[in-house]
Amino acid sequence: MKELSVIQKIELRIKKDENSEQLFNLASCDYSFSTYFTDEVEKKKLEVNLSCAISGGIDNFFLEWLSNQAGEWSGSLKIFYQDQEKAKMSFVFEHSLIHNFSQSFYVNNEHAQDGYFSGSLRGVVLNGIKMN
Repeated sequence: MKELSVIQKIELRIKKDENSEQLFNLASCDYSFSTYFTDEVEKKKLEVNLSCAISGGIDNFFLEWLSNQAGEWSGSLKIFYQDQEKAKMSFVFEHSLIHNFSQSFYVNNEHAQDGYFSGSLRGVVLNGIKMN
């Protein structure tokens, strides 16, 4: 029987430039890879997509990222399992772009201001392998 591991935290670190970066603690996250053909014959590209739920309110840094203000918007995603100091899974990316964002509000609920966003990542390196 396989032992189940409980995820303790999910960290998304976004870097705008050399002097500005922020760590977001996520409530949930998923990523997907999809392949598509370019105009070149038999040339395939790999798209990396990210969808996340962020607890609590959003701040000006997030709004700058969302509105695609000038910056590199690179970063990393790390997933930590319970009772482990080292990330079980992580990847880095050179550029990110948020495609959509929504926020939900609930009365008398601890998840009163959850935000949900999805976007695309470029220059992704997963387990030492450049994905796109």
